[in-house]
Amino acid sequence: MNIIIISPYFYPLNNPRAHRWTSLAFYWADMGHSVVVFTSNNSNVSTHDINLHQNIRIEYLGPHTILPIAQKAKSVGFIYFISPIMSFFKSILRFFWKRFYWPDSSFLWYFLSKNLIKEHICNNPVDRMYTVSLPYTCHVIGLSLKKKFPNLWWGVDIGDPFYFSKHFKINNRWLYNRLNKYIEGKIVAAADKLYVTNEVLKTQYLSTFYCEPKKIDITLPLLHDKTFYFIPNKRKKQDPIKILMGGRFYNIVRPSLPVLTFIHRFFEKYPESIGKIIFNLYTELDESTLTKKLIRDLQHSVQVFPIISKTLMQELYNQHHFILHISNLSKNQIPSKLPEIISTGLPIVNFTFALNDPLPTFLNNEHLIVNIPILDKENENKNLEIMHNFIISSASLNTPSFTVDNSLKPYKLEYISEQYLAP
Repeated sequence: MNIIIISPYFYPLNNPRAHRWTSLAFYWADMGHSVVVFTSNNSNVSTHDINLHQNIRIEYLGPHTILPIAQKAKSVGFIYFISPIMSFFKSILRFFWKRFYWPDSSFLWYFLSKNLIKEHICNNPVDRMYTVSLPYTCHVIGLSLKKKFPNLWWGVDIGDPFYFSKHFKINNRWLYNRLNKYIEGKIVAAADKLYVTNEVLKTQYLSTFYCEPKKIDITLPLLHDKTFYFIPNKRKKQDPIKILMGGRFYNIVRPSLPVLTFIHRFFEKYPESIGKIIFNLYTELDESTLTKKLIRDLQHSVQVFPIISKTLMQELYNQHHFILHISNLSKNQIPSKLPEIISTGLPIVNFTFALNDPLPTFLNNEHLIVNIPILDKENENKNLEIMHNFIISSASLNTPSFTVDNSLKPYKLEYISEQYLAP
């Protein structure tokens, strides 16, 4: 089969979307399929990187945002930094850019790539086309190509939603909200298959755009098979209990202040646990005065470290007894690191911002997990007690390995590949 993938995030980038589609491309190429990837260029790409596999061709079509252009401008000379004229124009550009681009900040890539991809389809056999978001510009490119080639099979991979994205500011919603809904409706209607990550998002698409349920598949995050594995909990009774959290905070969808505040309240209620229960946070925190004060107050029980790669996280999982997972405010998104968290078998303390958090729906009753709604002030003392009891009772336990193995099947590459290649 001849497959094209349109995604600005691909090798050598190492974010979840790039990892997912690079892994799929290699898997399909090993199966004998011919894969052509249209992606964006970045400073880490060299001409030697293009030949990764005999059945994969990668076309780097230039930057998908203006950031590389701005970085190149910065390198021109010292005058860029000191010139008030440059600063003025920079402010004007930022003001208009963020208010008027559509569908998102990658819209210039539409003009860079659409005609080149169209030319490829005209001159080469193509059986399937997959477009990947974010950025949503990819699906707008796909819609244009589908109009030109109506018989071309088109799969739309919605890593993050567009019209339903209420927490991330993709574009000026006040100006474009109706257009967002209209174009997404056109994309849903034209696509042969849509892929979303959870049932909540699938229900939103079905109720808003009235498509057939069989048109939408749920494809879960991809497990890094070669990196992560089950970790027996070897804690001894006298050892301090170590709880690991890795990942970024975002003020809009995953703010850090409520997390730190709740941990602070935990040690206020259970001061005997100071130094005996330790939270190690591999993340980035804001520089606000309140955040600094909380970290200072928690210095004996909370340590903050720089973010590290997923590969290095494996070693850290081996040194900890719990995983602290921070859910999003949004119910229609699940974390890309979910399969890695499940694969360890370690007990999970799940901090939630919203009621009916979707994470537990991906686990069964045999998983060691406790959900703590950290914004529920009315029941805060009860939730602190539940968390304390769970940590004390589960500090030397694992989710059974056979339960972990069964839970991981939908996250494995071969299973996800079958979903994408199905009719």
